[in-house]
This record gives sequence, C-alpha cells and structure tokens, in this order.
Amino acid sequence: RSFLLSMQGFLKLATTLEIHGSLHGSPEAIDSGSDKEDSFGYLIRQNSNKIIEIIVRGLDEEEGDTLALIEQSELNFNEKYLGQLQGVDRKMLHHASSAVKEWLSVGIVRSILKAIPEVIDSEGAGYVEDSLRGELVDRGSVSYKALQSKVLRNEDMEEIGDSAGALMNQVIESLNPKADAKDKLEQRTLVDPMAVQRGSAWYEQGTLAKEGVTSKISKMKGKEYMGRILEASSALYLADVISNSYNLYMKDQRRASWIGYDIGLDLSTPERVLAIAHGGDFSLLSIGVGEEEANIGSKDEFEERVEFYEKYLRNIVVCSTYLEENIFAMRTACTSSKYMSKATEYIRSFLGEMVDVAADSEGEAAAAKAR
Repeated sequence: RSFLLSMQGFLKLATTLEIHGSLHGSPEAIDSGSDKEDSFGYLIRQNSNKIIEIIVRGLDEEEGDTLALIEQSELNFNEKYLGQLQGVDRKMLHHASSAVKEWLSVGIVRSILKAIPEVIDSEGAGYVEDSLRGELVDRGSVSYKALQSKVLRNEDMEEIGDSAGALMNQVIESLNPKADAKDKLEQRTLVDPMAVQRGSAWYEQGTLAKEGVTSKISKMKGKEYMGRILEASSALYLADVISNSYNLYMKDQRRASWIGYDIGLDLSTPERVLAIAHGGDFSLLSIGVGEEEANIGSKDEFEERVEFYEKYLRNIVVCSTYLEENIFAMRTACTSSKYMSKATEYIRSFLGEMVDVAADSEGEAAAAKAR
C-alpha cells in the first residue's frame, strides 16, 4: 500500500500541468523535537498526541488505564515514528502528502496497539485490541474514513474540539511552503516566464521586458523538467518491483512461495500497477487475511490460525523483505538510462492523451501547438 501511494505521488508530480518552484532554495530540515510553537515538529507532536487521546478515550476504559495507555502510546509514537522525520526536508514532504497521511495514520494506530498489552493485563488486552481493530482496521489497513471521523465527546455526546481528521489535515496543510515575497515572484515567473512584476502589479502575459526571461529562470525550469523525469522513473521502477513481487509471491496458489491469501488486486503487470496507482482506488487491497478469517473464537479456529502461520509466515516475511530490499536500489535505478527513457516516453504519452482530449474544445491549431 505504501509503495502504491508513493507511486501515486510520483506520477502526479511527473504529469501535472502546473509548474512551480516550491523546491527551489535551501532545504527546510524538520526538527522533530522542536519546542517552537510555529515549527512543524511541534505541530505534528501536539496533533498526534491529541489524535491518540481521541482514539484511546473512545475505547471507554477505566480512567487510570486510559491515562496510562495515552502516555505509553505517545511514548511509542515518539520513539519509533516521530524521530524518522528528523532532518527531512519539509518542502519535499509537501509533494508526498498522501504518503505522509498513511505514515501518520499507521504510526498512531500501531503505537496504540503496541501500548495495549504494555499497560492492560493479558485478560483484558485482547478485548481492547479487538475493539480497536474492529473500529479502525479494514482489510489489514487503517481505515482513513473511520479514523478521521473520531472525535472527543462529552456526556451529552456533544463534540469537543477538532476531529482526528481535522488535526491530521492541519499537519498536511502545514507542509505547504510559506513563500515570502521573493519566492512568490520566482514561482509566478515559473508559471508564466513572460510576466514580470513592478511594485504590486503584473504585466499581462506575453509582454516581454528585460526583467522577464533570465538564465536563472531557464535553469529553474530545466531543474523542474529533470525532476519530472526522475519522479516518473521512480514510479516506473516501483511498478516493476510491485509486479515482480506479486507474480513471485501473491498470484499463483500453486507456487511454493505463495503468501497464503488473495490481496484483492491484480498487479501482474507494470501497466496494471500504474493504472491502479493513477486511479488511486486501493479499497479492494487486503493486507493480511480478511476479518472473518482472522476472527479467532473456538479452539478449532485457533488451531487453523496457528497452522496458517506455520505454513505461510516464512513466505510473507520473504515477500516483505524482497520489497524492502528493492526500495534501496530505487535511487540508482531511477537515474539509469533504462528508466529515464521509459519515463520520458510515459510523460509524453500521458500529456499527449490530454492534448488529444482537449483538441475538441480548444481547436486543432491549439492542440498542434501544444504537441
């Protein structure tokens, strides 16, 4: 799922009609431990803690257990997830907002699940875990819809404060670079290099003046184009990795390497993977066995679960390892001539189709110029 979300972000950036300079200039490194109230590190720490409290209080446990569970969940999230942002460029995360939302949602839910047996006795921990999974987990993935709708309520069932979804959106929106006057000038010129600014007014498009097109702007547009190629080549590499892993471990039940369950999507070719990533509908994707299969009740069902893991756990681990190992080769692969050539052709083909569609309304002369 995270691979598909990353692909989705890469493809959007590679084929967007907008050109902007949000990545120009120096990186804005995140300080995950910052105490400055206007910093991203402070905001994500505060909002993740609030989301954790909303979820845990919704479990209706004893107040003592609730407070201990909130504290331990926050500790787990800070230790395992928050530190991963240290030194990451905030402007880059702005272009991967879907992946950030996935990371934040999964991190919060996993941190709470990990804290439950650490705080609650073994007799009650299983019930609390099942309750949380039943509310927030669907087909092995965190349900965004269920998570975002969570909100604190008083005794009269009136909402108190922001919902989990609103708190998460605040984090995502804060990733958007806050351009100063100079940044706005450069971004505006990137969109329309023939437009220039004098004071607070803009010349009309097409009015050329000596302040207009400069070598600096040309270089920035060149970097933007190269960025598109690298983004598309990264997506195409991931499509190959996902397709190969699907055919090796998920497609054929007769193979000794089969992971033991149907993931719900056909990812047998890179083209199918790209189509799914572009469409963005991952609702049919199952990560792990289905809810009915995972429901352990009787002794027979428990024994079936043990038998399943004895038979398929090694294959699941090997499949996961295969995906993780291949991600480390992405930087080298996406700069290879193989993937950069495929990326160039992919972008041209995708944008060419958009021009063909627009030809009916814009006229053939305009379409021919765009081509």
